[in-house]
Amino acid sequence: KLRGNPNDVDAYILRASVRSEMKEYVGAKADYSTAIRLMPQHVDAYLLRAYAEVELKDFDAAIADCSYVIRMNDQYAHAYEVRGEVLSGKGDYEGAVADYSQAIRLEPFDYDLYHMRAEARAALKDYGAAIADYTESIRLGSGGESYRKRADARAALKDYEGAKADYEEALTRGPNRGVFR
Repeated sequence: KLRGNPNDVDAYILRASVRSEMKEYVGAKADYSTAIRLMPQHVDAYLLRAYAEVELKDFDAAIADCSYVIRMNDQYAHAYEVRGEVLSGKGDYEGAVADYSQAIRLEPFDYDLYHMRAEARAALKDYGAAIADYTESIRLGSGGESYRKRADARAALKDYEGAKADYEEALTRGPNRGVFR
């Protein structure tokens, strides 16, 4: 398709997605960059490129891409979410909490955002706040993983009865996303 139309933004993004699935992150980044060159206002191409940059351990470039999208549209919750993920991956959990908090202000019913902010708070050993976020994630409909992570936070605070109840609930519900961690 690109041979016939070398300016097909969607084709570059599709090929980049396939390359990412195949763990060919250098090629994926190049394709996302081409799509951005052809259509600079395509905000999702920047965020997708940020994921490829994270896999390449280029956290600063990923943060720059997310920040650029936020400057383009400071009401786009997903941009804060992705930057929060990048910051967490870089070990900047305070920055991640701030970005997840902004995303939650924009999308208050997204249980994944509460779950991700809880994980960043747990990494900061702010277990009380992490428990509150896991609880909200559960209230909004997440599955077993939030129970399991809340149990970990409760155990860290020596609330072993609460941890036991959450572990038992996690076993009955199973994970809501990916591998049960």
